[in-house]
Amino acid sequence: MTIDAPADPTQFPMIAIADFGIVVLQPGTTTATMFETDSNGVATRRTVTLPMSPWDIHAGPGPVLYGAAAAGPLHLHVGAFALSGDRVGQEVGFGVVPQLGSGPLGRGATGIVGNGSTHQWLGFVNEKGAPASLSKPAHAITINPFDHEADDVVVHDQDGSHDWHVVIRRPPPSFGSYVHSSLVAASSSGGAVLWTTLSAVSSAGVDLPPSQPAIAVLAANGKGRWYSLGDGWQVGTSDVQGTILEHRVGDKVELVRIDPNVDARP
Repeated sequence: MTIDAPADPTQFPMIAIADFGIVVLQPGTTTATMFETDSNGVATRRTVTLPMSPWDIHAGPGPVLYGAAAAGPLHLHVGAFALSGDRVGQEVGFGVVPQLGSGPLGRGATGIVGNGSTHQWLGFVNEKGAPASLSKPAHAITINPFDHEADDVVVHDQDGSHDWHVVIRRPPPSFGSYVHSSLVAASSSGGAVLWTTLSAVSSAGVDLPPSQPAIAVLAANGKGRWYSLGDGWQVGTSDVQGTILEHRVGDKVELVRIDPNVDARP
């Protein structure tokens, strides 16, 4: 799938994946574009104008888009916007929370969470503004701090099924632990993804600057597989509906969907 790229060549559009398709929002704009697929596999495209320009978005459950924007120097305004129905384009719920960082919005058990934590920013609502709930477990994913002795990054599934131990070891003659930051997110079919930037090691055993983006695709059966993300590919978004990789080519952005059930196989 190919979508328009922002005018700024250093930027990518914001993408949210939902049960009905995907939502795309260009940075600094208020027009959300929905690419929906019906039960017969027919794709449609429509737009909804939002009352604010968020810096991050999250879609669902249901036809609702969540977005966050600054509300003064110390707080964030987190809004819920109807994507269909009588109140389409209107804010149907909101919350104001302390601005503790600019981490992405995520899905918790009963509402939207932020900054890679389990702290709820706004409870789920439907397109009319009434409280809503998930039809299945939230499948929230967190990451434990690095184990500096074993280089073992623990990706934790809060539903209680299991943890994934993602081991990142340096090749000889390097010493010490791998300490570059990693991001994690839930994916489809009970899986998860972890992505980071790896660094090469010089002949003297000294780490070079991180230069190789990589993603670990983790399946619900505990298996996983590493992939290099070359040629400008990066993670666009990931949620229980799936993971989307993005790649900018001129004034267009290519999108590819990956599935842990398939892509985590050795």
